[in-house]
Amino acid sequence: MPTDQSITKGKFDVVYHFGDQVMTGDDLEFSVEGIKLSKFENKLVFSTENPYADFC
Repeated sequence: MPTDQSITKGKFDVVYHFGDQVMTGDDLEFSVEGIKLSKFENKLVFSTENPYADFC
């Protein structure tokens, strides 16, 4: 099992399981606030504050 230090140095093996836990459109929930992926605890939240408001 890799440690945090070995991972930080790029020393780890990537394991990819083709077709395992593939999500479809039914696993995605879109809203004005963000995107929720059914297999993840946290959702992707869109920024609600415009960092360029001074230029509008």
